[in-house]
Amino acid sequence: HHHGQYVIEPELLKSVQIEPGPGGAMQGTGALGGSIRFVTKDADDFLQSGETFGSFNKASYFANGDAVKLTSTLYGRAGDNVSLLGAFTWFDTENYEDGNGDEVDYTAHTQKRGFVKGNIDVLDGQRLGVSVEQTQDKGVFRHRPNFGGFFTHPRASNVPVPMEISRDTVTLSYEQRAGDAVAGASSTLYYTDYSIDRTGQYEMGYSSLGLDAHNRSTLGDHALVYGFDFRRDEMSFTGKGASTTPILPITYRTIPDEKVRIVGAYAQDNWRATDRIQLSGGVRYDHYDYTDKDGKRFKDDGLSPNLGASSKAVEGLRLDPS
Repeated sequence: HHHGQYVIEPELLKSVQIEPGPGGAMQGTGALGGSIRFVTKDADDFLQSGETFGSFNKASYFANGDAVKLTSTLYGRAGDNVSLLGAFTWFDTENYEDGNGDEVDYTAHTQKRGFVKGNIDVLDGQRLGVSVEQTQDKGVFRHRPNFGGFFTHPRASNVPVPMEISRDTVTLSYEQRAGDAVAGASSTLYYTDYSIDRTGQYEMGYSSLGLDAHNRSTLGDHALVYGFDFRRDEMSFTGKGASTTPILPITYRTIPDEKVRIVGAYAQDNWRATDRIQLSGGVRYDHYDYTDKDGKRFKDDGLSPNLGASSKAVEGLRLDPS
């Protein structure tokens, strides 16, 4: 809530897939502005031929904020079919200074992140994967840190309070690739739990359970993707006290959970018309089922078609209307 809490070490990134929107049907429901996907490395991405174990360690110091970050990563392979990677990062900083050299209050915090990822090659071209990630951030933060000290709401002012922010994510995956490394099936099941605990005031949480399963196939110059996805989100708010605003403080009360369930199906075709031009078209169907804090239920569904093109106009310049 007003926090940017996603962190990852660049050494663990294999690729970043950016799809500007509106884009393809397989980006998922609600991806009107596009999507960003992080693909993390496996142990095999670090190990050279013949190696079975390795590690890298990194220590960083930042003069602005007197900050220290320590990272340690271990990775290994058991036989030809099993690989495992584990990483831990610890980061601690005092208040940092802005561009004018002024100290920014309540920016000191301590962050911990653990990440474990394993893969099993069960049959030729088929792989099972699992990853677990946990992030914890502690500090004294303002109610809306991105507003600095200038937010002046009369009842929920930007008064600093000790906070703990945590996120836990578990992901299971299956991937099957045909000989051409383009066609094949894949699926991903994930669960994420995110919470913010404002000491003595309230704890708010958000959890998401999702599944995406799709198949890729080729037909001449056409690359087809078709599948379905599911997402169930739940939001919670538990009151623990009152705001520290001296005038008309808010007493935070527990609010019944809100829930949303979305089921979708999609198909997308990417056609390489020429060496310089690629055309795409697709459609997805989504069904929404939302229950608010008052127990009221709202349902809706709809189709979302898309058309796009990608043209390599000249060397180093690509146009992507959609």
